[in-house]
Amino acid sequence: MEDQRQWGDASFKAYNRPLAKPWPYRIADGELLEQTVTLNWAPSGAEAVVAEAHPSESEALFPQTALVITPEDAWRLADHPEDLAVVSPQRLLCQLDTTVGDATPQFAAFAAAQAACTDTEFDLELVCLGQDDPFVGMPHIASLLAGSGFSPASILICPSVVRSSTPPGSDWTPCAPLRPFMRLQPRRFPK
Repeated sequence: MEDQRQWGDASFKAYNRPLAKPWPYRIADGELLEQTVTLNWAPSGAEAVVAEAHPSESEALFPQTALVITPEDAWRLADHPEDLAVVSPQRLLCQLDTTVGDATPQFAAFAAAQAACTDTEFDLELVCLGQDDPFVGMPHIASLLAGSGFSPASILICPSVVRSSTPPGSDWTPCAPLRPFMRLQPRRFPK
């Protein structure tokens, strides 16, 4: 079973048989599928440390929450910054998709939202083609960002193909190796 609760669909996904078997498959009426999980454990010999069951409010740690926004959402937010109070995220993750066209108006939308919501951290998810060479077009994108007035706290460069679902047993969509994407960010987008 796979826990999807950190994703938008907040679900559990159960697979009916081992992923090592061919996929997809048919289950005939009356066919029985069985799996077994065996757990073994032994005492460690060390005395267990019992954590405080209910830490005080000042001791409790909770990760920051982020809300993903598109350029269209950003334009609306620029006009209605009070809308953020409904969700009260600590961060906004701005999805800029270079595969859908010119990045200039997308950067402008995020800059407008950032100017209207000065108490919120803005991060950038920069979606690029990434099928061949991740460096193609990045100097241009970096210069557009530098001149846009948008100043994200962090940048994640993401090849567009990794956003698509690849069910178990399916062929992965061709993608350039991810290591160049990881090395690309500090060189093209210095702080």
